[in-house]
Amino acid sequence: MACRAEVDGMADEIVGQICEQIKDPKRNGGKTLAAIHEHMAHDSLVGWAWMPGGNREPAPGTQAQLGALIGAWIQSGAACPHPDDRCRCVWYPPPE
Repeated sequence: MACRAEVDGMADEIVGQICEQIKDPKRNGGKTLAAIHEHMAHDSLVGWAWMPGGNREPAPGTQAQLGALIGAWIQSGAACPHPDDRCRCVWYPPPE
């Protein structure tokens, strides 16, 4: 059973739709799950989120942590949240 996800107050239905789009090669530029992992873990464009420059706030965590989370998600079956699932999990810890 996939877990429902709370992401900054977004509805489970929206998070599930985004998840399915990320996994769908017809809508993600033809990427496999392995290619998605490589992109998120190592691509400098994604890495910009942690070094945005100017007065911008960097994303929480690190690109390495994102890569580890994506890798664990893929290894556990890459399930997407569904509103009818009974368990809840939070993908990213709240800021300290």
